[in-house]
Amino acid sequence: MNQCFLEGKVASKPEKKNEKAPLQFRLEVWENNQKDYINIVAWGKVAEIMKNKDLKEGDTVLVVGSIKTEKKKYSVKDSNGNDVVIDSEVLMVTKELVEVKASKIRKTN
Repeated sequence: MNQCFLEGKVASKPEKKNEKAPLQFRLEVWENNQKDYINIVAWGKVAEIMKNKDLKEGDTVLVVGSIKTEKKKYSVKDSNGNDVVIDSEVLMVTKELVEVKASKIRKTN
């Protein structure tokens, strides 16, 4: 059984490119003082629930889903300007949004 629970901060604005596309964002998680980013993908009802929650960068969320590895090949620059080739990517396919905690009180003027 491939099921995991991840709690972390929303690290990128949740986006849905069109009605049939999944909702996607990056989740910042910490383990032993090491920061990692996991790509979160949500489809259907879960995507709609997340969209309606109006998630913002910095919000803390707890999500339930399964881990998947996708083979992709692309290159990015590291902090020193060197090319780094990425050949696979880990993402979490979300089955449930369990909890959302706003990062701070949002003022409306």
